[in-house]
Amino acid sequence: MAVRPELIKDQAGQSLVFESLEGRPTSTPEVGTKTKHGVELSAAADTNVTIDNVSTTISASASIGDESVTVADETGISVGSTYLITNSLGQSERVRVVGVNSSTKEILLDEPIEYDYANSDTFVGTRFYYALQTADIDTLRDTNVATATYATDSGNYTVTQVFDVVLHPLVNPLSVAGIKRRWPDLMRQEFEEQQGEDYRRQRGLAWEQIKRELRHLGKRPALVVSPEDLEDWAYWELALLLQESGTKIMRNLDQAEALDRIESRIDESKETAIATLSWHDTDQDESSSADETDNRVLDLVR
Repeated sequence: MAVRPELIKDQAGQSLVFESLEGRPTSTPEVGTKTKHGVELSAAADTNVTIDNVSTTISASASIGDESVTVADETGISVGSTYLITNSLGQSERVRVVGVNSSTKEILLDEPIEYDYANSDTFVGTRFYYALQTADIDTLRDTNVATATYATDSGNYTVTQVFDVVLHPLVNPLSVAGIKRRWPDLMRQEFEEQQGEDYRRQRGLAWEQIKRELRHLGKRPALVVSPEDLEDWAYWELALLLQESGTKIMRNLDQAEALDRIESRIDESKETAIATLSWHDTDQDESSSADETDNRVLDLVR
């Protein structure tokens, strides 16, 4: 499920993140933006684009099945991010980092590696970033599209990313403290499975599902004033993701019954949240009150 970024109107220093699945770009990509109707916001250019600075090599041999690799330089490698490893035979795989030891330069991975790697094989970042320009975010709009074109050793590619411009972002209420409060023993499982990543990826995916559902119901996430109204629904969406991936939320039930019960709780929490109308700021005055009379439609330029 792709995350749909919310960029804040007129706020400098914001970036969109792209992932080159085909490999590290061989030159600076070009990025341009348009509204969903095709009106140009910024012309395609490479002047505001930077490539992830992680470009290092393996410094100790690693074998199939190892859950870590050692690199020559760990600078910039971040937990939760993905990187590309390639050996001298041209075999490559994307790996997701769950831990970085800055002393030994050992990089812990979420899954065992699929190939053998030797000294001097490459470990690189494939992300690149576009710094949004004034024209991109000076007007509130739902559904803008950024298009990036780039080249790798294997060819030329184009990728798009949808983003919204909002007055204030809808903040994800899913937290480590909230998980501990609801499911006290879950963080022990988390350390065994993710080595301290705190279910960050799953929390992001669960929250994106909430926003997706809101859009399907004709409500824009950008106009939600209080994320707390969605909190219970969000935690049960997280529970579903975790249960499906093998983390036991309901330990005393078999998988099918546990999933049924979680889905039932999702439905109940969703109905309660949607019935709470006060949090949807339809007149965009940044307050939740009885004056919500300007009923705007989804994706209208505002």
